Order: sequence, then structure tokens, then C-alpha cells
Amino acid sequence: MFGLLWRVALVFSVPAISLSRKANAGTIYHNAVTIYQTELLIALCLLMMCVGCLASIITPDPEGVQPIKPLAKFVYSVLGSLSAMFYIGYYEQQLSIVHPAWVGGVAFVAPAIVPSVKKLVFELLPVAHSAAKGFATRWLNSKGGDNG
Repeated sequence: MFGLLWRVALVFSVPAISLSRKANAGTIYHNAVTIYQTELLIALCLLMMCVGCLASIITPDPEGVQPIKPLAKFVYSVLGSLSAMFYIGYYEQQLSIVHPAWVGGVAFVAPAIVPSVKKLVFELLPVAHSAAKGFATRWLNSKGGDNG
């Protein structure tokens, strides 16, 4: 494993060192960031999505909460961060440096939110539905004045 990591580090360090030693390396980086700003921000969003997924899987569940399996945490994280990216693309239609942090944060928090949403849907909404149905039944069946 150490040999593999050493080879990967060597392969990626040679181009980085050669670029940094050139006299115009600063302008190359400036031009790359200026020209490919959106692509770099998308790549940073994907990187932060991976970091958020890993952090949510590694972080233990709090006490008193039913534990979630790591695969389910991964799926919740990926779906949450992809929905955050689609939200950014559809509603805001413009990327800034804050959006990658937001995507990573959503990826980290999504596994904690999904059980709450599940509880809301399966426990609270039927109670609200029956209360609304009872209210509508009472309202529609009431006489409401002198119908005489």
C-alpha cells in the first residue's frame, strides 16, 4: 500500500513541481482560475460532497437515536448533496465559493434529517389528516344559521 501511495504521489507531484518552477506559473494559475471558474467550482462541489459523505459515515450516531447503517448514510448523503447541487443550478443559476461548502454541509447533515422527515410523514401527517378531515366534516355538516 505504501508503494502505491508513493507512486501516485510521485506521478502527481512531477507536473505540479514543473509548473511551479516556471517563471510564469502565477499567470498560468490565474488564467486557469479565470477561464475555468465554473468547472473548478463544480469540481470543488464534488470534492466537498465526497468529504461530507465520508464525514457523515464516520461520525457516530448520537445516543438515544436509532443507528443508521453506513450504506444508508451514504445514500442519504449523496441524494441530499445532489439535490443541493440541483437547487443551486436551477434556482440560483450561478456558482460562488460558498456553494461547495453548502453542498458538503448538506451531505453531512442529510443522514440526520431523513429520519426526522420519515417520522413527520408516517406519524404526524396521518394525525393532521384526520384532524383536517374531522374539521371539514363538522364544517360541511353544520347548519350555519337559520336554513328554515
